[in-house]
Amino acid sequence: MSAAKFALGGAALLAMGAAYGTYHLNFERRTPVVRDATGYPISRMSVADATGCFAAKLASRTDEDARHAWARCERFLDTSGALAEFNRNFGISVGSGVAAAGGLAGLGMLAAFSGRRPRHLRGPKKLTGRANYERLARTLFREAKQSGLGLNFPPGFYMSRDRECRHLMITGGVGSGKTQTLWHLILEAYYRGDQVLILDTKGDMTAGMLACIVSLQAEKPGIWTWADLYDRTLLKPEELQALAERYYPAASQLLADPSSKTAMSILTTFKAHLPTIEALADAWGRGAEDAFSVAHWLNEGQGTGPVILQRDGRYPELSNAWISSLIGLMASHIGSPSFPESRERRVWLFLDEFPQLERMEDFSTLLDLGRSKGICIVLAAQDTSQIRARYGRDRTNAWLSMVGTHIITRMSIGEGAEDVSRALGVAEVEVAVRSRSHSGGKVSDSTSMQVQTRPVMTPSEIASELGPR
Repeated sequence: MSAAKFALGGAALLAMGAAYGTYHLNFERRTPVVRDATGYPISRMSVADATGCFAAKLASRTDEDARHAWARCERFLDTSGALAEFNRNFGISVGSGVAAAGGLAGLGMLAAFSGRRPRHLRGPKKLTGRANYERLARTLFREAKQSGLGLNFPPGFYMSRDRECRHLMITGGVGSGKTQTLWHLILEAYYRGDQVLILDTKGDMTAGMLACIVSLQAEKPGIWTWADLYDRTLLKPEELQALAERYYPAASQLLADPSSKTAMSILTTFKAHLPTIEALADAWGRGAEDAFSVAHWLNEGQGTGPVILQRDGRYPELSNAWISSLIGLMASHIGSPSFPESRERRVWLFLDEFPQLERMEDFSTLLDLGRSKGICIVLAAQDTSQIRARYGRDRTNAWLSMVGTHIITRMSIGEGAEDVSRALGVAEVEVAVRSRSHSGGKVSDSTSMQVQTRPVMTPSEIASELGPR
C-alpha cells in the first residue's frame, strides 16, 4: 500500500472511531442535561429522547416528517436548557462522520485512479526489504544442507559450496561498489585457506613461437627458461627450419625457402615479438630456482599463498605475453584428465576488469570443466557488452547462462543493462486494464483482468535503483 493510501485509510478509521465514540458517549450513555428556569441541573434526557432527536435533526433536511419532529425536539431542548449542549455534541459526532466518509471516498478515488496492483502469477519475482532477506536466507540454507557451508557472502549469509563452483559475475559501473564486493570475496577465500589467483590486467595476447617452445620442451623438459627461448628465436632461418622439421613439420614447408615472400613475412612477424621474449629472459634469467609452475600450484592444495598477476601499463605487450600464457597453461592443465575432479579443492580466479584482457580461446575450458574440479571463477566487468565485443554474442550469452550467481550493481542504460534484464528473466503478472466506451451519448467505464509478461527488472530500473545511495 502506498503512503497516500495508508494515510487516507488511517485518517478515515480514526474519524469513524471518533464519530461512533462521540455518538455513543453523548447520546446513549451521557445524554444532555435538563435544567430548570434558573439553570440548575435537574436530570438527563432519556436515551430514547436523545437518540430520537438526533435522528430527527439528521434527517430534517430531506424528510418532512423528520423536520416536524425536530421542531418539537428543538422547542423541548430550548425550554429545558439542553439545546446548546445537544447542538455541540451533534456537531462533533456528525462532523467526525463526514470526515470519515470523506476519507473513505478519497481512498476509493485513489484506488480507482491508481488501479489494482499487478498480481504475480509465475516466474521470477523481485523482492525488496525484509522479504528479500528472508527469501535469501531460506534459499542459501536449503542449498547449504545439500553441499555444506561456503564463503560468508553476502555479508551475514553463507553461500553453499556448490554455488561457489558455479562461478560468480559482478557487473557494475565506476563507483557502484563492484571492487568492494570483489575484495570481500577475495579476503573470505584467502582467510579460509583457499588457493587464490587475482588477475588485474589489461592488454593483448601475443602469439607463441610453437616450434621453439616444443623443441625446448623436448630437450629441456621442466627446466627451460625464457632465456633459452630467446636464444632459440635468434637462430638463423636455416636453423629454425631444421627445428620446424623435427618438432613442428607443418611449419617446415613455409620456411623451406628463406628468400620467398611467405618465409620473409613469417620471419618478420616472428622477430617482431622478440622484445617481449628478451625482456622476460632478462627478468627470469637462466635459472629455474624461482620459476613459477602452474601445475605445481594447482596440485599443491590448500595453504599455498595467493598469486597476484599485475599488468604494468608501461609494458603492455610484455604483461600480456606472460599473463596470457599463464591463463592458457592453467586452462590446459585443468582440462586435462590428469587433473582429477574434487569436491574439496577450491581454486579461486578473481578476474577484475575481465573485458580488458585480450581474447583467450582456452577460457571456456575453465568455465566448462572447472566446476567439477573445484575451480571458482569470479568475473568483474563494467558492462556485459564489453565481453560481447571481445568474445562475440553467442559465447557471451553462453557464459552468462553458465554463471550461477550474478551480482548486479548500478549500470548505465544501454546494451549491458538490457543483457542483465534478460538474464533476470520475465514473469507473468495479472493486471487490471480499464477501458471506456461511448454509447448513446453515455460514457461507461469497465475493468478487465489481463495476463501480461513483464521483465523482472527493466533496464531503466537497473540503472536507477541499484548501487550505493
